[in-house]
Amino acid sequence: MTPTPQLRYSITTSSPATEATPPGTTPSLAVNKSPFSLFIEAKAPTPAPTPVSEISVSISGITPGKAVPNSAISKNPTHKPKHGAKIPLFTAPNPAVMPYTLKGDPQYSMNSADTLGFTIAGLEIDEGKKYRIDITEKSGTGQATSSWELSRFSDTFSIREFGPEHLAIPLGNPCHLTWRSTLPHDTTLKLSQADGPTNTDVTHEQTWTSPPLLHDTVFDLVASHQQATATLETIVHISHPDLTNITNLTAANTVTLTTHPLHYTHTKLNTSSLTLTAETDGLLTLALDFDPSTPNPPDITCTVTAPGSNGPFYETTFQTLPQHHDNGNALAPRLTLPLPHNHTLTLRPSPNTTIPNRHALHSTWYPHGYGRLA
Repeated sequence: MTPTPQLRYSITTSSPATEATPPGTTPSLAVNKSPFSLFIEAKAPTPAPTPVSEISVSISGITPGKAVPNSAISKNPTHKPKHGAKIPLFTAPNPAVMPYTLKGDPQYSMNSADTLGFTIAGLEIDEGKKYRIDITEKSGTGQATSSWELSRFSDTFSIREFGPEHLAIPLGNPCHLTWRSTLPHDTTLKLSQADGPTNTDVTHEQTWTSPPLLHDTVFDLVASHQQATATLETIVHISHPDLTNITNLTAANTVTLTTHPLHYTHTKLNTSSLTLTAETDGLLTLALDFDPSTPNPPDITCTVTAPGSNGPFYETTFQTLPQHHDNGNALAPRLTLPLPHNHTLTLRPSPNTTIPNRHALHSTWYPHGYGRLA
């Protein structure tokens, strides 16, 4: 079994050539300028302390002496606690040696409130070629690697705002995908549908309509220029059938099918987290009421995961610091989350904190079809 990295990594560039509409993704990295910078961020996925002794970054096909003449890594990669001063966690590597290796301080471990960020600047790669970025970490569980494709396109190339007109559509309807693109004459663009048409040439298009969809479907938009490729990915969800003759269906005094908003109060949420599953497509709003005399109210990490997936569909942090008062209690800002059918939502307060009983996390579930959030 292949080891899984302990930390969750994300990479962005100073010259991104592609951009998907959230919650869509760009599984591969593409740039349209050189030299450029890579911004690498690592986070721990769980509240439990995560010790990592070493992180190495390598880019296949280039050498520091030739392709990275001005390479530099942030002088002080830091461990950034959400509450408190910055603590040096890793010592900076030698920018003239590939791979770039950050050595961890065994005195510290990362948790889900912490971020490790560093920059590799001055990278130069050739237009029309494909490279691979490997991030290898060493920890108490062994060694594991995460990889990304990296390609260089011309400075006139870009693809933006790839995504569906509607995130969820009724069963049996087609979906409409749109994007904005600027393509040099020697670049092609093809679109593929999982369990459907593949490699449809859309080089001269900026919209495409699918056949009727019978299930949640992933679409890939792939640009190619010589050896270089760039992929953008999005997903369209199928809503539950519109049961127009049903208002509420109850069983054992519990609402099991409804099209009306359902209100919840989560008083037992603590560092062990709370996980809920959406029985239909819908929206969830969150607000935390708490005693204004309590210092440092916890932030809440909200992670949405697709069925059968190991990684997050998307993730955001609910900043609960109060903005105004209501009936004597501080009322935190509200957060609205889209939740597709069968996706799970995990609510996790910042580490080493709890939400006391006098605090209450309120949520309201607005189903688009029929189903609870349970």
